[in-house]
Amino acid sequence: MLGNVTFYTLHEVAAKFGVSYQMVYNLVRAGELPAYRFGKSYRVAEKDLEEYLQKQRVQVRDEVVEPIILHKKTPLYPPQLIARETMLDTHGEGAFKTAEALPHTEQLEAITLLIGGFAVYICAKEKVKFGRHPERNDFAVVDWKNNAKPSERPTSTVSREQLEICSSDGRVLLFTKKDSTRIDGVTPATSSKNGIPLPPQCRLSMGDIAFQLKIHTDEAHKVQSVTLAREDGLPEGFAIVWQCCDLGVLDGSLTGLHIYRRNGGFLLLTPSGTLLGLSDGMKWQEGPLAVEAHHFAQRLIGSSQKGQSTALG
Repeated sequence: MLGNVTFYTLHEVAAKFGVSYQMVYNLVRAGELPAYRFGKSYRVAEKDLEEYLQKQRVQVRDEVVEPIILHKKTPLYPPQLIARETMLDTHGEGAFKTAEALPHTEQLEAITLLIGGFAVYICAKEKVKFGRHPERNDFAVVDWKNNAKPSERPTSTVSREQLEICSSDGRVLLFTKKDSTRIDGVTPATSSKNGIPLPPQCRLSMGDIAFQLKIHTDEAHKVQSVTLAREDGLPEGFAIVWQCCDLGVLDGSLTGLHIYRRNGGFLLLTPSGTLLGLSDGMKWQEGPLAVEAHHFAQRLIGSSQKGQSTALG
């Protein structure tokens, strides 16, 4: 019965009409846009999409504005959107059909994004180290609340070299030799040389500092990224991006912002569907949402030293 029906992923629908994935997802969840669910994925039938568009037809000064009608052979969007649609659909499992349409990206393994009063530290290494000492780790985990100099921070919180997170054979593994590392309150086997597989979501504690860790996968359950959001409410978060990451899981103010790892650099997909290449000094603003990209450096944003920045690395 469904043999001749054309289906679209939510990413494809968003790309076709230049809107965010989150907007399409919200329409489906609200029951406004009919969809079929397959496991954790949704598919929208072309007929249901066209019926939804017909309902959205509006009148302006007595003139009927017709909705966009989907044509299978005629592209309805510019090459950049075709590239973005391909990117969102494949999640990196193949070359882009129109790679020349992608924005230029600076060759970077890590980058800092300042988004309003929030800092996101992004790293793309296969193995990412966490610890108190900024020069020995990819991410420095700092007790900003105590507002102490590195030499004055208590060693009982985060060790100089606390743990390592890496991706291996479709799993995310944690390596640690510190008893102060805990997964959902349990101290893992620190002697394990093969690493400890992390669950899709967990509470990861490094000494007295705890994070909500989440592993992001695509529809084929391939690992794309890992995010760590601080539980103490300080406006910073960590993201290990191997393919794609939705920054909204770190803070509600970042909803609709997606980071992609492509061609040795990073791309930013905005809520309105704009695709930007990230490089040092790049700035973008849309309404109240403002983004600045900088070469990787950790800094204090909006806590007890409001208005000041303290570089760590």
